[in-house]
Amino acid sequence: MFLKNYILRPSCYSCRYSRKNRVGDITIADWWGGYKVKPELMVLGCSEVIVNSDKGMHLFETINPEVKFLKISMSDGVQPNLYHPTYRPARWEEFQELYKKYGFKVAAWKISSKKEKVQTILQRLQLNEIIYKSKHD
Repeated sequence: MFLKNYILRPSCYSCRYSRKNRVGDITIADWWGGYKVKPELMVLGCSEVIVNSDKGMHLFETINPEVKFLKISMSDGVQPNLYHPTYRPARWEEFQELYKKYGFKVAAWKISSKKEKVQTILQRLQLNEIIYKSKHD
């Protein structure tokens, strides 16, 4: 539900800080798409650091010896929120009402597509199989 933007704060959908000109000295984010630039990062995962000011550059330079980093262009760092606020899903209100009335599991299940439901069931079956095997080995 997080990746589909259902469980974000309401302010995320109209965030005034969603722009390239940042007010902070440094922006830290998940580096979506890092594997496209460096495929081996797909397994490791990594963060993206965007230096927004001279002060930010000074701070970043002080940690340089302690951190492995790869300098990339802004176009290699896929951060949609540098251009616009997060899009609110069409069924967001419905999700909120279901959540208030029945809790997260029911709300997520009712909002999910058939494909997502099948994937959830398969994941649970695999997890149950792993648990069963570990108990009986």
